[in-house]
Amino acid sequence: MRTFSSSLTVSAALTFLAIAGICTSSAAKYQSRKTVFISHRGENVIAPENTMSAFKLAWKKNSDGVETDVHLTKDGKIVCCHDDTTGRTANDNLEISKSTLTQLRKLDFGSWKNPEYKGEKIPLLSELLKAAPHDKLVYIEIKSADPDMIKPMVKVIKDSKFPLDEIRLISFHWKSLAKAKKLLPNVEAYALYEFVDKDAGLNRKPNSIKLLAMLNKTNFDGIDLQAMPQMDKRFVQTFHNAGKSFHVWTVDDPKEAQRLISIGVDSITSNRGAYLKKILR
Repeated sequence: MRTFSSSLTVSAALTFLAIAGICTSSAAKYQSRKTVFISHRGENVIAPENTMSAFKLAWKKNSDGVETDVHLTKDGKIVCCHDDTTGRTANDNLEISKSTLTQLRKLDFGSWKNPEYKGEKIPLLSELLKAAPHDKLVYIEIKSADPDMIKPMVKVIKDSKFPLDEIRLISFHWKSLAKAKKLLPNVEAYALYEFVDKDAGLNRKPNSIKLLAMLNKTNFDGIDLQAMPQMDKRFVQTFHNAGKSFHVWTVDDPKEAQRLISIGVDSITSNRGAYLKKILR
């Protein structure tokens, strides 16, 4: 019995040290990285969101990357727009999934923001990827739970000459994201998750253990969370120790961004990402 107990103790100790080594190695990988700043729908504090002007402004001002939202049109094109209708950001209200690209291109997506952007057109994802500098990140949010949009989107990404290691796929629709990740295994995918939305009656408390357990059931590389004051270094390290990256949205306040940098987040998505990078890095 003593021999068995001793062997078991040694075995357990070695297992513990191996796991500890893996956790330390995973955490160290993330600690060596700088927090990157992503311009939410482009640098949209100044330019109209999800337009080429907003994306180009982000690159011009040296943001680390841009985030966009994608939908499938009636004729099978992948376009950049946050809402599933155009009424909020254009001069007419069309449902994207029931409209052709030709119909959508007739709309003005710039004047609502500023007359100087009059005539701005809805961009194709392919146009964004063609224009994006190859040293900048592109976060692509899959806005639809419709599985039919995944293959056309994946084709656009594969057909582009944009480097796959600079693309990030994100979505609240985890099933759609999992399908995209399966088709693009070399592209990092982050699960989006929201805690509070007063309009939707949503009020969830951040719990890193539960979130990690959910994440571990997927094929995703990290998690992209609504930034919350309860998040601290231990919260972030829970994911880093498991080999998962940790990202937050949408942060515009410099003090909160600085706090999030101090606890080790990997990226901050902001409506003024270039500005935050300029003053905080």
